[in-house]
Amino acid sequence: MVKLFTDEEMNEKCKDYDPIPLKVAQDILHRNERDDRVNILNGIIKSPYRIGQPPANVNMYADGVQKLTRGRVRAELFIQEYNKVVDAKMAEQEKELEQMEEEDIDVNEPKEL
Repeated sequence: MVKLFTDEEMNEKCKDYDPIPLKVAQDILHRNERDDRVNILNGIIKSPYRIGQPPANVNMYADGVQKLTRGRVRAELFIQEYNKVVDAKMAEQEKELEQMEEEDIDVNEPKEL
């Protein structure tokens, strides 16, 4: 038997299998600017950001982190922290969008002459 979820249930239960949002990808994947950008052999300046294919979802990344640290970082705890960061960033983004909408409403009101 197959259980069908509502949109809200689907968003809550399956959010760990969604791709990592671009807004938080730099923070989560630790792809900050690097200091070792200059190649010492030929002096060519490299990109300041680490590049590479990001993981498909946070579960893959958490499992990889657990394997790389040999169990010192548990995948479940990593996912919990990830969800806290993503929820905070998304709430922040929603507030910014609401402020922008309020400003647009004020700007678009007809002016009296």
